[in-house]
Amino acid sequence: MSNSEYEGHIVSQYHLYRLNHLFNLKRQWLSKDPLLIDDFKESKTIEQELANLGNTKLTFNESLCFNDLKKRYSELSILEKSISRDSNKFFDQTRQKMNANLDYIMLNLDSIANAKFTKRKQLLKTKSKSLYTNKLLLNMEIAFLIVIGIIVQMVIFYPWKP
Repeated sequence: MSNSEYEGHIVSQYHLYRLNHLFNLKRQWLSKDPLLIDDFKESKTIEQELANLGNTKLTFNESLCFNDLKKRYSELSILEKSISRDSNKFFDQTRQKMNANLDYIMLNLDSIANAKFTKRKQLLKTKSKSLYTNKLLLNMEIAFLIVIGIIVQMVIFYPWKP
């Protein structure tokens, strides 16, 4: 794992953490009074964090989860805008849909985090194999140099007489 790859993982983990935190705040805000969802001041921050996470390097599976996450977030935004216009008859349905979207969003965030964790684990495993191989080669070089040194000493101190 190169240094920039490692930094990319750290940055994306930070954005995932921030999004997880912000969506939990949104869920709490929604549970208090969904009619005040327009007063939730973190919506711009969520959009910015989504954009930042989208700018990081994502694998194919992470991209699929991220695209679903964006789709669910846009659906949630539409539901938020419609909640103030809904009659009391549809209010509970809309609230349930919003909670379901938040559940899917949290699942997508978990899926991306797990994919990142798995990839990082694979990269660390590959690095440890590489490190083991390098260590083995170094030991072989040292052994070879010792054997060459012994041969040179034998030639110097015990010259070969025909």
